[in-house]
Amino acid sequence: MFQLFNNLHSWLSLVGWMAEAGMAEDLQEEKYKDMARGGSRGMRAATDTTDADHAFEVVRRFIASQTSEDIYRGAQNLKFPWGQVRSPEENLEDPHFAEDRGMFADIPHPEMGEGVSIKYVGRPYRFTESPWEAFRAPLVGEHTSSILSNTIGYSESELKSLHNKGVISLQ
Repeated sequence: MFQLFNNLHSWLSLVGWMAEAGMAEDLQEEKYKDMARGGSRGMRAATDTTDADHAFEVVRRFIASQTSEDIYRGAQNLKFPWGQVRSPEENLEDPHFAEDRGMFADIPHPEMGEGVSIKYVGRPYRFTESPWEAFRAPLVGEHTSSILSNTIGYSESELKSLHNKGVISLQ
């Protein structure tokens, strides 16, 4: 844990946050500051990890008492490089992705029925001068005819022959 807090400022920020929630317990004592400082007085040189184990347990209890969203937002406010592990559904509902960034796109899938669309991850960023849109992957054989005829030069009769032999699928 203290490797994440390899400087006193980060440790004090965390302990201050915990104290605001009434959960810092004894972590404001000098011995815990010494561990966060590192060096010869810090945890890296310590052979007795009792204090470090205790500090870890206090931090664990604090984190467990909060929602993942509260921990994430609080850590972001302190400039900690912490993130959440979320389910796909949770990401779809995140206002930062869904609203602020407009990251998701409903992509039509007419091959599945009239009016059917599926939500996809769209653009992860927005440019004002070069917009782009997400689209579905091609279906099996959807572009075969175009590629074989326009790019390679196959005739219509050659395409039909390959299709009838089961070599290619045409849409």
